[in-house]
Amino acid sequence: MLPPIPVTNAMLIDSIQRRSITFTYMPQEFSESKLADWQNVNILGRSEPIVSYAWSGPRMFNLTLLFIAHGEQDIETEVLSPVRLIRSWVYPLYSSQQRTGTATRIATPPYVLFIVGTWLRQRCVLRSYDIAYRAPWARVDQQQIQLSSPATSAIIVDNFGNPIGEQSIQPSQPPTGIADTKDSLIPYVTEVRMTLQEVNENISGRSPWDTMQVRRGDDKLTDLSTLDVNSPGSNG
Repeated sequence: MLPPIPVTNAMLIDSIQRRSITFTYMPQEFSESKLADWQNVNILGRSEPIVSYAWSGPRMFNLTLLFIAHGEQDIETEVLSPVRLIRSWVYPLYSSQQRTGTATRIATPPYVLFIVGTWLRQRCVLRSYDIAYRAPWARVDQQQIQLSSPATSAIIVDNFGNPIGEQSIQPSQPPTGIADTKDSLIPYVTEVRMTLQEVNENISGRSPWDTMQVRRGDDKLTDLSTLDVNSPGSNG
């Protein structure tokens, strides 16, 4: 089940782990677009074509989110974690069967639930993202070890790359602090521009939306558990 959602919040919710990204900095705007394709049927001797409805295109949302860390200790939770979650939404989720070539279904990325208050609650897929990593940059807050010789020694450097000492190492023993260090040189500010596409397959008895549903404001998810319905990333 989905967690309780405050009616004043705007957020994105992942369909796999139920992790959410709340819009800490509500964007000044986000855009929505959709088209209807009308085909012209030309008739000999007629002064204008007969117009025939063919289909409607996808409903698309474009929005930009800003992630800002207020201190070095907050960078992981306020910048890196939500950005990694967004990036994961364009990657398929592989099961063990898919990795061994024995799966019966194609791996796909997960659904995303896009929520703005109570008036906009749509199941979507992430079509694309564009990320801008911006200064200032946080350097690692622990000493790093930089190899000077692959077999005999390592130089200890400070946060700015200045040598402050040397450590002896054995040829078969990697210097501590290289493979297991925390992330370093991380942006305090990250801007993510993304394009979401509404997806309503398999919402029983309600989709696709029609004229009157849109006019009544019924073109949204009323039962948020439908995020689970045939979620492409569920591998179920």
